Amino acid sequence: MTSRRSIFDANRIITSKNPMMTESSCPASDGSEQGEDTMTHDEAAPALAGNILPFIDKLIISPKEAKAIVQEIYRLCQWQDILIIVVLGWCFVPIVEIYYNNLTFSKDRVPYRESRVFHVATLISQIGQIALIVYVVDVMDIARATMGISFMDKLDLPVTSAKLIYTVWAANKIMKFKHYLLMKYMAESKQKVGLAHLIDHMINGMLGCITMFSIVDILDIEGAGLKSAITFGSAGTLAFTLASQSIVSAIVNGFALSASNRFYVGELVKFGDGTSGTVVKLGWMETVLRSSDNLVVAVPNTQLAGQRVMNLSRNKMCQIKLMLKFHYKDMKLLPPFTLALKETLKRTCPELISDGARPFRVLIHDLLDTHIEVMVDTHYNIPPIGDVYYNNRQHVLMIIYECIKQHGLELVVFKYPTHFQMNQE
Repeated sequence: MTSRRSIFDANRIITSKNPMMTESSCPASDGSEQGEDTMTHDEAAPALAGNILPFIDKLIISPKEAKAIVQEIYRLCQWQDILIIVVLGWCFVPIVEIYYNNLTFSKDRVPYRESRVFHVATLISQIGQIALIVYVVDVMDIARATMGISFMDKLDLPVTSAKLIYTVWAANKIMKFKHYLLMKYMAESKQKVGLAHLIDHMINGMLGCITMFSIVDILDIEGAGLKSAITFGSAGTLAFTLASQSIVSAIVNGFALSASNRFYVGELVKFGDGTSGTVVKLGWMETVLRSSDNLVVAVPNTQLAGQRVMNLSRNKMCQIKLMLKFHYKDMKLLPPFTLALKETLKRTCPELISDGARPFRVLIHDLLDTHIEVMVDTHYNIPPIGDVYYNNRQHVLMIIYECIKQHGLELVVFKYPTHFQMNQE
């Protein structure tokens, strides 16, 4: 594949630069003479030997040759084209902004930089900026062909570069627009936000593969294109097979965690080994957690895949369970105390579950050698995380304290020897 226009014009200029190149200097049409001039099968075809100085010689041009190149560029390029491209690339956005601010009078008008008009104008502006880059590449290709450098003739540099730049640019814009749509329509809850991030990563991978195959198809390297997808898949399988087992395992476990719907970014989780925290990042290789003391911990996915996980953010109910210890001398005061505490909790805790769906017990639990145990087991329609949970827990503790005080009871307090007393003994 050769350049659309510059090669033919370059041949005309090269001929004009070398007047000695006439029909007499062309190879003879006789079959015997042609056989003597051509290379035989046994002759060597060196890659660099004898080719470096001729290539450098092509880069050194005389003023006459430079003038011929400038004339050829001037003949093929139109200043009107460049003017239109510059206006689209650098003047279109401010022109639209002036129109938007002065000719739209809606009370609900959003700022220009936040409007859809700005985003559309920016897209058109970027198309113009890329067009100027392609135009410069086209001019450079004209100069290259005019200088007689032919190693890039088959690539058709202007068309290929335009396709490559616009393909990568379009893929990037599609990824950003897709991310915007996912965050806009799936940001109602933390669970949907986590699912949106998962879908975002998966679509990015698909778009990346499509873009890569498109680039291969554009370059058409040795006939490779989209038809080589099967071959590429085989090569990818071989690469995964030869890769480190730990890396492959981490990637597979990361994908399994992302697709399992067990937890998403922003949720509070607790694993079977005691690791807990808010999910900050759910990656392919590792999961990043932020603990309650704001320490960030990166845990490999291979350590998390087979563990039990408790997603505290998805629990809609919580439990507050206490074991109160009383003296044996207060045994007769405990039954009225338990009844009064139970009624007070029902009356003052609106989120308390007292319809039998969950246990609600305030009773004497056990008689031990040194004290009597009273169990307070309550459940609430409150998630077990956040300020709402801790405020409710504080409220319950204050109710228990006031009820103990009203009934003249006293909790058993065990005194343990201090370090100083142990040394004295």
